[in-house]
Amino acid sequence: MFQKYITSLDLMDQVIAVAKDEPEANLAWDRLFKFVHANFPRPVSAREKSWEKPTEVGNDVELMIEMFVKNRETLETELRKIPPVIAEVAFPVYIARHLLCHHRAAVWPKALTTFDEFCMRYGYMIVTSGERRG
Repeated sequence: MFQKYITSLDLMDQVIAVAKDEPEANLAWDRLFKFVHANFPRPVSAREKSWEKPTEVGNDVELMIEMFVKNRETLETELRKIPPVIAEVAFPVYIARHLLCHHRAAVWPKALTTFDEFCMRYGYMIVTSGERRG
């Protein structure tokens, strides 16, 4: 029942293990987010084309606002809880934030095969929640 979360956390740990090695971090990040994109639902605010505004937003943005106020310890503790305490739609963004902000994963967007899909799925949520939290 929670296997996709456990597998995602294992793949996240693989990114952490190579976080300072850009080529390896890019490969590990892509493995993680290929799995995430295949196993987690698209948010209702996901877009089909980068220039389109989402037709529906639901509570996606509110879920992201919560993430921005959490410190590293709280965020990591919540990420690793099984059963999960983070909404399914927000879980992948929590992982990305943790890897980029707390582990400084040396990924290069142009080298990632999953970056465009990540932006299409989660970009609106991230940008809009950042603007609303002020």
